[in-house]
Amino acid sequence: MDNETRPVMRYLERKLFLEKAQCNIISLSEFTKEDFLRSISFKGRMFVLNNFVADRYFNLPQKKYDSNKKELHLVAVGALKELKNFEYLLEVFQQLTGFEIYLDIYGDGDIPKYERVINNNDLKVKMMGHIDDIATVIHQYDLFIMPSKFEGFPLSLFEAMAAGVPLMLSDIGPLRSIVKEHAIYFPLNDAASVAAIMQQIFNNTIDISGMAVKAKAYAEKTVRRDIYIKRLLDIYNQLTPQK
Repeated sequence: MDNETRPVMRYLERKLFLEKAQCNIISLSEFTKEDFLRSISFKGRMFVLNNFVADRYFNLPQKKYDSNKKELHLVAVGALKELKNFEYLLEVFQQLTGFEIYLDIYGDGDIPKYERVINNNDLKVKMMGHIDDIATVIHQYDLFIMPSKFEGFPLSLFEAMAAGVPLMLSDIGPLRSIVKEHAIYFPLNDAASVAAIMQQIFNNTIDISGMAVKAKAYAEKTVRRDIYIKRLLDIYNQLTPQK
C-alpha cells in the first residue's frame, strides 16, 4: 500500500534486510503487521508496538463541546501531500459555505495550491502552516479530522484523543483497527455525505462529547508512555538470550 517509496528502494530494503532470517521487526499496529506479511516473505520475528503520546496531552482538561455554540471549528494536521488527502476536505467544505463550520489545516507543503482553491470558492478554511506543538492549540477546536487515504499509526490523532478532542476519520482499515469505535468515520468518495455528517454535529444530533470522553479513556489504556516502555522492554527481553 506504499505508493511513495521508490520501487528500487523497496526492492533493496526487501533483499538487504526484510528477507533475512536475523531481521526482526516492530510494527505500529496489527493492521500494518498483517499488510506487511501479505506482501513480504519474512523469516524473522515480528512484534506490534504502538507509538506513545506525551504526558502533557493527557494532562489537558477534557474538551467540552458547548451545544449552544453557533460555530463548529475543526482542525487537521499533517504534511500537505497526496496521501493526506486534504484536497478532499476542500471538496467537503464547498458543500458547507452556508454554515458556520470552519477548518484550520496545519502542515508544511505547497500552501498556495490549497489557498487558490480556498479563495476561489470562498471556503471557511485556513492554511496554518507548520506547528511545532499541536498541544498549544488543540483545545481551540471542537473536532479533529483526518481524511487520509492510508495511515500506519498517526500520532496526531492520538494526541487529539488524549487531549479529549473528538475524532472524525476516513473510513479506512488502518484507522478503524487502531481507533475502533472511538471516532466518527466517513467515506472518501462522497463529499456531500461528509458535509452532511458535519451538519449533524453542528446541529447537535451527534453526541461528540460523550464519544470524546470514551476515546480519552481508551487512549489512557493504549498510548501512555509507561505502557510503551513496558512493552518495548518485553520485546527486547524476548530477543535477548537469557543467561
